[in-house]
Amino acid sequence: MDTLGNVENEVKILKEISKVTSKSIFITVYHKGTLEDRKNWYKTVGVKISKIDEKDEIFYSESGLKSKSYSLEDIKEIAKASNLQVKASRILSGVILWVELASQSPNNR
Repeated sequence: MDTLGNVENEVKILKEISKVTSKSIFITVYHKGTLEDRKNWYKTVGVKISKIDEKDEIFYSESGLKSKSYSLEDIKEIAKASNLQVKASRILSGVILWVELASQSPNNR
């Protein structure tokens, strides 16, 4: 899943996804602290940005896209609220946070 930063309720989405998988959930999100890199990326690919919330690192495009960034701690909190845990994580190319989530309890499946 690479659209977590575009949904209204991350916990609800992850709970729904966990209902249909007995293995891991893999997500990629923008890593917090990469605001300038993201500005340049959107400019390069031609996404027109209508507003930037620099404090929370959320971009809003003219077409209605909301793109949020996350720290690993943010993801851990969302995972815990979703009855999941972070199994592994990596930062890719300095901009993307890749995370593997799994059920907190193997008996829940």
